Amino acid sequence: MTRNETPATQDRAKFGISCKAGDIATLTANADSLVIEASLRIARSNATELWPCVNICSWEERDGSLALQIVAFHPDWDEAVQIAYFRSPAKGASASGPALECDFQHKSARRPESAAESR
Repeated sequence: MTRNETPATQDRAKFGISCKAGDIATLTANADSLVIEASLRIARSNATELWPCVNICSWEERDGSLALQIVAFHPDWDEAVQIAYFRSPAKGASASGPALECDFQHKSARRPESAAESR
């Protein structure tokens, strides 16, 4: 919980993040959506560059469930690959169902329609 948050505002948050960038900075926040990009330095074509190799996106689906997708990028790949997808139960779902759905099957990283419309 950040200094300006109360337990009530934390309970209303859809997503949370906690990041540390070496000894330079830290970030802890709650939000209605997240887009995180992590890059690393690579050597390519006799030059170095920061390559965005992992992207984490989150959104609310039409049914009220919350989704978080982790995507990997590589300079030699034709398209990005989804490496993980997490989804909370839909609003009104049975409490006896799973608390979290997880999909670790690698597939094309095309985002579902509901995510594109919510942006």
